[in-house]
Order: sequence, then structure tokens, then C-alpha cells
Amino acid sequence: MPSEAEWEYASRAGGRHQYCGSDTIDSVAWYGSNGGDATHRAGTKSANGFGLHDLSGNVWEWVQDCRNASYAVAPGDGRAWESGDCVGRVLRGGSWINSPQFTRSANRHGFQA
Repeated sequence: MPSEAEWEYASRAGGRHQYCGSDTIDSVAWYGSNGGDATHRAGTKSANGFGLHDLSGNVWEWVQDCRNASYAVAPGDGRAWESGDCVGRVLRGGSWINSPQFTRSANRHGFQA
């Protein structure tokens, strides 16, 4: 399982796009406006610069990090943040039912694991 930092780097593909390799959500993500209330086969939207699909939308993805309110003091070397509220973990990427804000590469969501 990737760390949160690894996941975000993979999603952005070395760039600064709002979504997985793009600033145009419909080209890369299944989300609330186009998801049709269901998951979709992986790889049907455009890939990012690393050739990765579906890091924005379709289904939420777990990362290794413990849930913490802020990411400001997370490890700076890409390691998973294993201290804090480790009853909760972090989800990234959003899903087929979410609004665009949840599918942004920068969005993070804590969830009880």
C-alpha cells in the first residue's frame, strides 16, 4: 500500500494538475456528475503522465498513513505517517458518487479503519 505522499506523487505524475494528470475532470475521472451511481471498469478514462488511471474518482483508495487533521508536519521523505490517530486511516481520490472537490489530487479524507 502506498504512503499518502507516494499516492499524491503518482496521481500528479510530477505535475501540478488538479486531478489525476489533468485539470479537466471528465477526461480522467468517474465522479458524481458522470458516474451513473456505479463503479466503472478501470482504465476507461485517460491515463496521467505516468500511465496511471483512476486515481481521481471511480473508487476511494486507502493509503498507509494514519489519519491526522493536518498534513503540514507529515514526514518529508515520502514515508507513511504512522503516528497520530491510527484507528483512522486516510482515503484518497474520491469515488463515482462524489463531487469534484473530493476527486482532486490534493484532497484527503480520514476514515475509521
